[in-house]
Amino acid sequence: RFQESFFTESAEHVETIESGLLALEQRPNDLDLLNRIFRGAHSIKGNAGMFHFTAIAELTHKMENILDDLRNEKMPVTPHIIDVLLRALDGLKNLLDAAQGGEAADEAAIHVLEGELDACQKGRPASAQEGAFAETGPQAFPLQAATWRRVQIDWSALPELFQRGMDPAQIFKELHELGMVKTLHVRTDGLPALDALDPERCYLGWRVELETDAPIAQIEEVFAFVRDGSELAIIDCAPKKPEPYKRVGDILVEEGVVTPEQIAESLAKQKPLGEILVEEKKASPQQVHQALQKQQQLKKNEVASIRVDTEKIDKLINLVGELVITQSMITDLSEKFTLAQLPVLQERITQLERNTREIQERVMSIRMMPIGSAFHRFPRLVRDLAGKSGKQIQLVMSGEETELDKTLIEAIGDPLTHLVRNSADHGLELPEERVAQGKPERGTIRLHAYHDGGNICIAVEDDGRGLNREKIIKKAIEKGIIADGSNMSDEAVYQLIFRPGFSTAETITDVSGRGVGMDVVKRNIEGLGGSVDIQSTMGKGSRLTLKLPLTLAIIDGMTVRVGQDNYIIPLIAVTESIRPKPNELQRIVGKGEVVNLRGEWVPVVKLYEAFALTPDFTDPSQALLVIVEADGRRLAVLVDELTGQQQVVIKSLEQNFRKVEAISGATILGDGQVALILDVPGLAKLARVGHIAAA
Repeated sequence: RFQESFFTESAEHVETIESGLLALEQRPNDLDLLNRIFRGAHSIKGNAGMFHFTAIAELTHKMENILDDLRNEKMPVTPHIIDVLLRALDGLKNLLDAAQGGEAADEAAIHVLEGELDACQKGRPASAQEGAFAETGPQAFPLQAATWRRVQIDWSALPELFQRGMDPAQIFKELHELGMVKTLHVRTDGLPALDALDPERCYLGWRVELETDAPIAQIEEVFAFVRDGSELAIIDCAPKKPEPYKRVGDILVEEGVVTPEQIAESLAKQKPLGEILVEEKKASPQQVHQALQKQQQLKKNEVASIRVDTEKIDKLINLVGELVITQSMITDLSEKFTLAQLPVLQERITQLERNTREIQERVMSIRMMPIGSAFHRFPRLVRDLAGKSGKQIQLVMSGEETELDKTLIEAIGDPLTHLVRNSADHGLELPEERVAQGKPERGTIRLHAYHDGGNICIAVEDDGRGLNREKIIKKAIEKGIIADGSNMSDEAVYQLIFRPGFSTAETITDVSGRGVGMDVVKRNIEGLGGSVDIQSTMGKGSRLTLKLPLTLAIIDGMTVRVGQDNYIIPLIAVTESIRPKPNELQRIVGKGEVVNLRGEWVPVVKLYEAFALTPDFTDPSQALLVIVEADGRRLAVLVDELTGQQQVVIKSLEQNFRKVEAISGATILGDGQVALILDVPGLAKLARVGHIAAA
């Protein structure tokens, strides 16, 4: 448990150090900032020493020496020193990963890194070997720290132990030489009454908790001469670590299906690996499918955790206490209930509902985290990209305090990373190009998070060259995606960049340009119930906005009925409901019906046509229209009846059904019936093409 706390705290310190170093590069005279970075390194060093993670302690000690010299103004803050410290931090990250169960590492790597730190402190340039090593990325340091674990030893000695000349104290001394004896408990339950006590016999037993990196066999050797006739149990208490996540290619190589060379050759083609291997008949579809299933299982086995503010826990405990009191009141009332007490019962039930709702809100808030935890990686990423590309880039972030469900925060990390990399590589120009266009040399990438109704929006914006409409259309025609783009709107043209394999980059870099990624970004965001919007102005820049629900678990919904079936419309999308007059309705040939809503013609979406239902009413003037808003436009959803409003738990249909247009999930109502949850943006897409297709 304590080691878990160490790793959690160390991750926080690493984040503090990294963000601090990046800020220090801009504010080299900020002593408070330097002190904060120093304290982070000092804390990691001290805690690592306590847990015998020697490699971690030694590396952070050398980092600490440089930081101390900077604090005492023995050396100035320079970009070179920041580079060295950031590379050391990359090594530290890998050391921490190794200490949690990573692979064995090349010990020479850490010595070279420590040599570079020493050289930096002494004010001399790094050696050629160090310079070459500095060009490698963070993964060049898969270093292993000492991996101590806890072992529990239960030993009940043979009664004749003393008579054989054995001393238990010697056993414990040898155990101490193997590691650290954390606790030593003596069991006295075998002691006889005083008048039956024999001073030459041993009646005791011991339980020892030992922290060590020694194998079990070596511990057993300590008891080799006292084991006969004794009761001995040695238990390795190290928590079983989940099997590390593996790529499909790794699994296929391990199972002997393909060779590493075949994997490398296939990856060069930039297609899904399994698809390539099947096409080239290097693996069967069944083998690839089994490898994918195994990969998914390994993902499921990964342990997830979340840190929660104690204030949230305290409030939740108080609410549970109130719930218990209310339940007790209702139980007491039920034992002597009369009709005269019906108002009291109703009051108690209302109180129960209020307590339940508050508990639900508190529990949901536990999963909410500031989105800044997903943003913290980008300052370092942008700095590295600027160095590689020769561009000057500043990153401006805002809205980091905006809260989002932890699951969503974890899921959007990779899509956001791809968008930021794309802006840096494709969006922003080189300094000389920007100056020629009258722009400042330094380009800007803005990352902004904000609430929009019941959703959260994350915008990635740059002031670069913008999207080239004609270039996109030309590339799409070349690839056979479209025949002619002259009549396409800008929005439709820009959406083409999300097609698989689509890229207008003329040169491929190690950052982007292969046409791999933007389609995955859109697919992943839409899989979370969100959407991606693009705005761009040629020569001025682009803005991509991810729109996501606040949580994936529970929504407020309006229950509607069409025929015998119930549906849920997310309440956040509902603006009003009306029963139109006949003269407010109009049919457009080839487009369906529209309703006049205070001067605005709104398309009518008929659910009974979409889902092949038998409604009570087909005439909108006899039924009800629920006005919903999605993607900046309104729709009128035709229903027979509004049956209520309630919070519903979303259940995914993707495991059992194909992707159903305009349906985002299902829920179970209070009476046990299943109701489908409508996807309002999906309805908007259907309405946009002018008809409702049978789902």
